[in-house]
Amino acid sequence: MERADEARKARSAGSRNEMFWRIIWPIVVVIIFGGAMLFANGCGGGGGGSDGTKAENSDLNQNNNQNPPTDQNANPPTDNNTPPSPDDANTSPPPNNSDTTSPPDIKTAGTIQLPKTGQTKCYDSSGIEIDCKGTGQDGEIQAGVAWPDTRFIDNNDGTVTDDFTGLMWLKDANTKAKTSVNYCSYCPPAGAENWDSTLAYVAKMNSEKYLGYADWRLPTVNELETLLDLGRWNYALPAGHPFVNLRPARYWSSTVTNAGLNSWYVGFYFGEVGAIYNKEYSNVGYIWPIRRAGDGLIKIAQVGNNEDVATDVGEPWPNPRFIDNNNGTITDALTGLVWVKDMNIAKMSATWQEALNYVAGMNTGKYPNLGYTDWRLPNRKELQSLHYRDRYSYFISGVPSFFTNDTYKPYWSSTTIADSPEKAWAIKYVMYSAKDPLELQRHDKGTTLHFLPVRD
Repeated sequence: MERADEARKARSAGSRNEMFWRIIWPIVVVIIFGGAMLFANGCGGGGGGSDGTKAENSDLNQNNNQNPPTDQNANPPTDNNTPPSPDDANTSPPPNNSDTTSPPDIKTAGTIQLPKTGQTKCYDSSGIEIDCKGTGQDGEIQAGVAWPDTRFIDNNDGTVTDDFTGLMWLKDANTKAKTSVNYCSYCPPAGAENWDSTLAYVAKMNSEKYLGYADWRLPTVNELETLLDLGRWNYALPAGHPFVNLRPARYWSSTVTNAGLNSWYVGFYFGEVGAIYNKEYSNVGYIWPIRRAGDGLIKIAQVGNNEDVATDVGEPWPNPRFIDNNNGTITDALTGLVWVKDMNIAKMSATWQEALNYVAGMNTGKYPNLGYTDWRLPNRKELQSLHYRDRYSYFISGVPSFFTNDTYKPYWSSTTIADSPEKAWAIKYVMYSAKDPLELQRHDKGTTLHFLPVRD
């Protein structure tokens, strides 16, 4: 009997348990299934986000490969920190911390190309020859167009053709000494004359068709300078030249300045160039007439504002010649050179070596570099190319609207003076009166002058 009661109780409990699971199980299944769906959607959404991120990264990487970011080492940022003071030329400013954006490419082809100076050696400030590597000197950079291997052609008729410029020169650099009698109150050296008398002599050559030609003329100062080899002295002419009877004194050009009061000359003994005041009277020089034989490898620019009108031959200046790039640089459309606009960018004067060091520091980002790393100290021909040789007050018309902060002091070139290698060539662009000597200057390398960096 007791067993029957226990059996009934068990069946009753089992029935209640069965009823419970029939009610609860569907709810459990819904909860489990819903949670699984939510989990699946959550993982799927995360996976979709991951795929999208990968796609974006892939596109970015591909874009970076096609357009690599600016190399900040190649173009260090402009340094807006205060440069070293004039009293401490060796003081280094703080590290650069300005914008690293590279400036635009502002290079332009000039209408002329300047020739090399001819200097191939380098010297320290004591005049001792040194290895050129890393010096930044003219002898290392050798900027400009190289001379042809065979430059001068002796025509065997008393003339020499320069294939580099297309100019024909008299082979005898002092022909007048043999063809006329000097007439003056104190008898200048044979062949020398004051400037005005040179014009009469050339006119006589043409009337007589000297050597068969009637188009002889005095060369412009730009043409006369093309013969110079600044790596040599006694005489500063290319090795192997065929000229004879050179004189160790000034030779007249046709170029005058200051309303005709000053006349430009070139001295071939060590390559000096200048302008002499009061050309009409006691100052004398030699005569070396030329004519154009044809085109050369380079074009020669006019000297300036055509004050010597008929004789200012050559390539005209572009208009405008100087272009403000609005980034601290000026492009010269005549030569294609790019100059620092601030003529006192270092805010100091410097010895020759300090100037070279400063420009090197610009290229490493140590000093302000306007975003470029190929600055150099200009060689003598580059420095002279800015000179407005028809004027004595400024080197170009309207200079204040282009270059700024002219120091009114001489500016270093990178070119050593061959006969005195402890010295270097410099130029002063602004003269205070018509009587100031308009000439390149010779300065000991320990002198403190200013400098104007340039790049191609």
